[in-house]
Amino acid sequence: MDLLLVLGFVAAVIGGLDSLIGAGIGGLILGIGLALILEYVSTSLAFPAAFIVLIIVLLLRPQGLLGKLRGRDA
Repeated sequence: MDLLLVLGFVAAVIGGLDSLIGAGIGGLILGIGLALILEYVSTSLAFPAAFIVLIIVLLLRPQGLLGKLRGRDA
């Protein structure tokens, strides 16, 4: 169950934590990406690949794919 929770959290962060549709799209992107990696690359790279995708998305778009950028309230 731990792997399922981690992958679910990664999918939600990729899509945007404040967007339900974004979390669903993030899950689809992560699932298709992991399926392609499992099929064509290696089974041992599936778990690290999820975190690599997470790091890339957080570097390029910290609020997620469909999240809204908000400033901090004073």
